[in-house]
Amino acid sequence: MTRLKFLALAFVIGSAALARPAAAEIGVVVTSRPAHAIVAFVMEGVGQPRLLVERGSLHTFSMRPSDARAVNAADVVFRVSGMLEPFTQRIFASLPERVRRVTLIEAPGLHLLNRRTGATFEDHDHAGHDHAHRPAAGHKNQREQKHTHEHAQPGDRDVDGHVWLDPGNARAIARHVATVLAQAAPQHAQRLHANVARFDAKITTMDAAVAASLASARGRTFVVFHDAFQYFEAHFGLEAVAAITLTPELKPSAARIAQVRRKIAASGALCVFAEPQFPARLVETVVEGSRARVAVIDPEGRTLAPGPGLYFDLMHTLGTEMARCLSPRG
Repeated sequence: MTRLKFLALAFVIGSAALARPAAAEIGVVVTSRPAHAIVAFVMEGVGQPRLLVERGSLHTFSMRPSDARAVNAADVVFRVSGMLEPFTQRIFASLPERVRRVTLIEAPGLHLLNRRTGATFEDHDHAGHDHAHRPAAGHKNQREQKHTHEHAQPGDRDVDGHVWLDPGNARAIARHVATVLAQAAPQHAQRLHANVARFDAKITTMDAAVAASLASARGRTFVVFHDAFQYFEAHFGLEAVAAITLTPELKPSAARIAQVRRKIAASGALCVFAEPQFPARLVETVVEGSRARVAVIDPEGRTLAPGPGLYFDLMHTLGTEMARCLSPRG
């Protein structure tokens, strides 16, 4: 290569480096679609986080080599919880020391609920604990009580990890994300916190719209495929009476299905909510012989386009589909 060509190439490379947006200074990876949506909203104008679990379920995800390279090259990796996303346990243990690991269930101000046990929930209340010691926003289910396990800490096995389905928790997560990223890139702090203010305003509008759409659904019981929606139920004053499975990767037993069918008959549940990634035939078996309707809902928004709008699309979709299925029969 001649000296002139070498200098020209060096100029192009140097110009590209100078032209590279400041956002490239922060490499961010997020595990789940809802959490990714919140992080992407907070990072608008700063950078684009990478979504790790693009397809499939958080419960069964397996990393590819390209995923491993991405998390190892990141500055910050966000997950919801180790219990909800078991594949992250090994990832977090093996990341280079320079990579900041953030578990969002540990964000200050979250309202946490215990995982429910039993097919029909009678023997386990909606126990929760609140880092900020505040009443959670929305229409709380009357069965909810304060956390009774004083030893429990965020991320423990007894805590339900689907925290994003409470809009108040989404606000707390957004604030925590902005704080973490502002520490990693102080030059973007003003923009990050401005985005959180926009997120708060949009949450307020969304929360009111979803609550209005669900007004007629309150007091109408239903069954879910797996117990992923209790934050949504508690916030909006809804009542699930059973879950076909508590562990989605395991097929429910015949005894459990029979128990859920008896609960549908006894409670007059109007709807059984399936999920798109699980076998429809199980739900068909559960509703056979009853008047319960079937509808499909998804706590992670797998059919929605990923990005900063997904969280709001997800919450509106859940509200619309649940209201439709629980509407009075004509």
